[in-house]
Amino acid sequence: FPQQLTAKKLLLNCNSSSLTLVGRRNQNYCLGFVSGVEEGLRFYEKEYVKSAAPQFCIPSKTKSKQLVDAFNKYAIANQSSLNKPAVLMIVEALKKAFPCR
Repeated sequence: FPQQLTAKKLLLNCNSSSLTLVGRRNQNYCLGFVSGVEEGLRFYEKEYVKSAAPQFCIPSKTKSKQLVDAFNKYAIANQSSLNKPAVLMIVEALKKAFPCR
């Protein structure tokens, strides 16, 4: 079974210091991870679950940093759930920040 990243660990990566090389790498990992979850789920829904309503509706000009900001805000507000898989918390955060109307 592949290693599962917790929301707590991702939150630490997302908020690493940009003053160090390791911190910048952690921040880039966070950006890529959150963006990958968003893109992967959106693609999966479009290609394989065509009849289902989308989980979230992100405007086309939204930047990866805005997705990370949504995750950070949600994770900080739900600290008791930081042991959940990061993927699950990202989806929950995006649903809250970018609901479909």
